[in-house]
Amino acid sequence: MTDGESVMEIRYGDPLMATITGTGCLLSSVVAAGLAVSTKKPVEIVRDVLCFYAIAGEQARQETQLPGDFQQAFMNQLYSLTEREVSERISLQEETV
Repeated sequence: MTDGESVMEIRYGDPLMATITGTGCLLSSVVAAGLAVSTKKPVEIVRDVLCFYAIAGEQARQETQLPGDFQQAFMNQLYSLTEREVSERISLQEETV
């Protein structure tokens, strides 16, 4: 991801996310919602939303193997994933890099 000045890599997600119709469209909506409610810099908001979204995908993949089931699990993760869970995953990733 880039804002034209810096580049950030989002190291989360699952390939199964690309098999579901509408995943990209939904991501656009989630990013827009984040931009609408947060007071952070836009690049930070987008980074945080991308991490949240991708981690939700990873969590959903742990629950299922098939695309149809994954879609439902992914939606459930988007609903139930907490800021604390995302922060813990990001911190763990930073420690292991």
